[in-house]
Amino acid sequence: MVRIFLAGVVLLAGGAFSSAAPSPAPPTNSPEFQQALSLIRQLGDDSFRVREHASRQLIQMGRAAKPALLRGIADANAEIAERSRRLLPVAREADLKARIEAFTQDKDGKATHDLPGWARYQKLVGADAASRALFVEILDTNSALVEVAEEEPRLLAERYTQRLQEIQMAMQRPSSGVNALRLADVAALLFVGTYGEEAKTPNRNNVNVFVGNFFYQKVFRDALTGGTQNEPVRRLFLAWMDVRTDLTSLQQGLQVAIQCDLKAALPIARKMASAKETVPFMKGMALLAIGKLGGKEQIADLEPFLADETVLGNANFNNVMSSTQMRDVALAVGIHLSGQQPKDHGFEMLQQQPLNFSYFYNLGFADDAKRTAAHAKWKEWVAKQPKK
Repeated sequence: MVRIFLAGVVLLAGGAFSSAAPSPAPPTNSPEFQQALSLIRQLGDDSFRVREHASRQLIQMGRAAKPALLRGIADANAEIAERSRRLLPVAREADLKARIEAFTQDKDGKATHDLPGWARYQKLVGADAASRALFVEILDTNSALVEVAEEEPRLLAERYTQRLQEIQMAMQRPSSGVNALRLADVAALLFVGTYGEEAKTPNRNNVNVFVGNFFYQKVFRDALTGGTQNEPVRRLFLAWMDVRTDLTSLQQGLQVAIQCDLKAALPIARKMASAKETVPFMKGMALLAIGKLGGKEQIADLEPFLADETVLGNANFNNVMSSTQMRDVALAVGIHLSGQQPKDHGFEMLQQQPLNFSYFYNLGFADDAKRTAAHAKWKEWVAKQPKK
């Protein structure tokens, strides 16, 4: 029969370990590991005091006790197995807090830190003060998710979805307020979304749609467009966007880049437009992003698309049906990048409205004669330009 495991052990965990220096997990042939195994065996002792003392000692060992605790979970003694199971997350959390504190105190970044996800994060985002501060917030609020991404990738899709649902529920609580979404939560979802395929393309419960919805929340938009965390948030968002493979995320990411004028997203848009595997709809969106984020030097990128007759959509304008082809989008974008107005080249639906880079349905023509005339006018302009 499993004896009662007092909550006091858990409550004492923070105080017992908070001032201890982080220590690496020892090899299984080390004296420290053997010490931890001895304490594991004491978890099944007949004496309550011995069991409680062993529990505290294992907590104080922190991460160093992890290998022994993992063995303890599989022990045939039910008392040892149960106490090991409960002690493992407590020890890991206490150790993580100490390591985060050491990381925070190392303001100049001179020491080596093995915090979960740090090696990957600094490659994607950076190690400057603002980037480090955002990383600490991610671990403070979502360390469990990051640890799963690092240590148990097979569980990542499930845990990612679960964490997303938890964040949504927190936002819906009456007491949460209109700005209940934390920037650290969105940042964590973006960061973990750069890991394996399980998190890049999760498809259960419309995960991609819900992550994209967070991009329109004030706390994220404010960080993306200004503030002390502007640069790391932008870099993190672009790193997330760069590995997207699903249509929903690609569309949402490009729209955010366009709306927030993220010039740094231009290489991503160019890559998407030129990739053979990109579906026509997203190629059209990528061309619009090039038009918004690029300059005259990107006109050459449009050349391959000026003969592409792929139909992207239809629209009704003043009771007249028009169709938009890939070459029409490329033409409108090229005219814009050249400093001219697409409406002056025959784009009828732009006569009363400006070029909108979020959609391309108003960039079509009612008949091929008008389309041919518009493209011919562009070719005449190009022919008159100085040869480089």
